[in-house]
Amino acid sequence: TARQGMPSLGTSIEFGPRFKYNITKPNEDSKLVFALPVRTVLEFKGGIKQRGIVMEPELSYDVRNAWAGWGLNAKGSLLVGNARIQNYLYGVAPQFATTTRSAYSAKSGLIATRLGISASRSLSPQSTVALFARWDNTSGAANTDSPLHLKNNGLSLGVGLTYTFARSSTLVRD
Repeated sequence: TARQGMPSLGTSIEFGPRFKYNITKPNEDSKLVFALPVRTVLEFKGGIKQRGIVMEPELSYDVRNAWAGWGLNAKGSLLVGNARIQNYLYGVAPQFATTTRSAYSAKSGLIATRLGISASRSLSPQSTVALFARWDNTSGAANTDSPLHLKNNGLSLGVGLTYTFARSSTLVRD
């Protein structure tokens, strides 16, 4: 209802490179990793439109075979966006201002702080199951004063199944 009368947001995907650095390997089955993905946000709605750039510096700790064949991962990250993506998400153009929704020009900066945990297990050489939970917090973000910012916390839970159809004959391990 906060966006009522405004254009709806389309389906979006993020695409781009990721820098990854293994900080340390305390033992053969664990590692501390820093990653820095930089992604363009593409919206699919009546065509393809570039909506901005995000980056998400992330620190993660991975443990293979942590418990009964399950691997565990814990991570924390900061999601940061340029003014273009922030305006797409949080901006209110003057023509869409109402008595309960003031015009707002979003600024670049922090979108959310994220903490996550996941567990995965190979079911076969080709398939893996994964469980995850992620908590997003927007308090302290760049645009918490936007009339479109309604809450500071969000929780995502999920289950995934991957299947590998083909694999290189030479495998590389981190």
